[in-house]
Amino acid sequence: MANIVVRPTGTRYGDARVWVLWDQSEQRGRVNITLDMTKFTAGTHYPKGYLPSGMVLGKITQAGASQGLYGPYDAAATDGRQNAAGFLWNTFSPTDLAGKEAAPLWVGVGLIKESKLPSNSGLDSAAKTALSWFKFF
Repeated sequence: MANIVVRPTGTRYGDARVWVLWDQSEQRGRVNITLDMTKFTAGTHYPKGYLPSGMVLGKITQAGASQGLYGPYDAAATDGRQNAAGFLWNTFSPTDLAGKEAAPLWVGVGLIKESKLPSNSGLDSAAKTALSWFKFF
């Protein structure tokens, strides 16, 4: 007989996603990505110990070990993250701050309430232009 036991694997946070007014794409609008956790800083991106859903992410395109991974959108970056790619869909507590973490990226069509995005989301006018398939209110 199998022994089935529930084991915690990390801290989970409720995702009310109050910043999402409407998600037309449903599940089709999310893709699995890998985050380069070395691009995130504790005081800026996860001061409470977790990455909040709604954070704007950019894809690292510069040649090197991080190429193809994602990090926080940064208009001043020169490694590809200066181009907004989408929004972090789930709130989560990273387990490997010096490595890689899997995460869902929202790239679908939807309506976003800007005032409800996390304060460290990174959204600026350039990111809004790059994410033109979203409508911001």
